[in-house]
Amino acid sequence: MNCSFTNTLYFLILFSFLVSCAPVKSNLDAIAGDMPVYNIGDTWQYKAITNKGDITIITSTVTGETKVNGKDHYLTTSQIASTNTIYPTVSYEKVDKEFLDITESIMTKERDGKLLWINLKTSWIHSTPPYHMEVGKKSSSIKTTTIDTNNNNTTSPEKIVIKYSYHIDCIENVTVPAGTFECFKISRYNENNELIDILWPSIEVKYLNVKEVNFKSGRTVELIYFIPVKK
Repeated sequence: MNCSFTNTLYFLILFSFLVSCAPVKSNLDAIAGDMPVYNIGDTWQYKAITNKGDITIITSTVTGETKVNGKDHYLTTSQIASTNTIYPTVSYEKVDKEFLDITESIMTKERDGKLLWINLKTSWIHSTPPYHMEVGKKSSSIKTTTIDTNNNNTTSPEKIVIKYSYHIDCIENVTVPAGTFECFKISRYNENNELIDILWPSIEVKYLNVKEVNFKSGRTVELIYFIPVKK
């Protein structure tokens, strides 16, 4: 397995300046338990910057629906453009409708006339359903990802198990290129109780992150735009 290619999935697995804690009561309280409905054509675009200066633009669009092991899923496609040439250029995802977990991703990139691919199959065990969200809520999850790739003309399965714990700290107004959004601020910790990243999801963009800061990789991700399709 080519480490330079497969290491990019730690940037992609997973599939956001001005912040100030607001009072706990807000417009989010009334709707925090309602799951959003994704429509075909809904599109989010993100800009990611690492502490090494790599810049990546990810544009994700809902393309359809399917079932995986009897469970309803959304199909999404992500176009990836990066200053780091080792990153994949396209990713196809299956997203569990119940918890909005990505359960499968196929990432591709053409190199030297050959199409390289990485297939990620992921299962989640949640201590409690992620939704309803409310300030003060604590939860944990175990994420198991099996990775296959055709790089170097071989298929090299690899399994990664990661344990997370989450704490919803407060509600914040977060400003990114897409605008200002009312978000839950979620701190995520590893199994050693080390803070690894902070996530700011918002119901205004259908519970995707408006902003994400990863302390391990030094990566900051921000929403550039969200275009919903109204039915």
